[in-house]
Amino acid sequence: MKKEIKDIVNYLNSKTNKNFRSKTKNAIKLIKARLNEGYVIDDFKKVIDIKTKEWLNSDFEKYLRPITLFGSKFESYLNENKDRSTINKIKAIETEDDDKFMPMPLEIKKDIDKKLGR
Repeated sequence: MKKEIKDIVNYLNSKTNKNFRSKTKNAIKLIKARLNEGYVIDDFKKVIDIKTKEWLNSDFEKYLRPITLFGSKFESYLNENKDRSTINKIKAIETEDDDKFMPMPLEIKKDIDKKLGR
């Protein structure tokens, strides 16, 4: 199990450009708990990929850490819709100054509104 923990933490570090250690008690505890629940390394990588895509270079980047990613919300992160980060980016753009952007084509806007449930 040590190798799996090391691989998961190394993958997190490579995606976030951080330097978490695979030998800290908290990281070991969290990863072991998820592994004991039947999750596999690819599940950890998927959560890391989903959340780095959503949070990297945002105010949420500070939460790209083992305690957040591998804790109690692990399963919900794993099952998140892949389009969520795109929707969040669209919402952020919509709230910015409209003068900075070209008007969005009506057809695309309708598709986005449909995905946002408007």
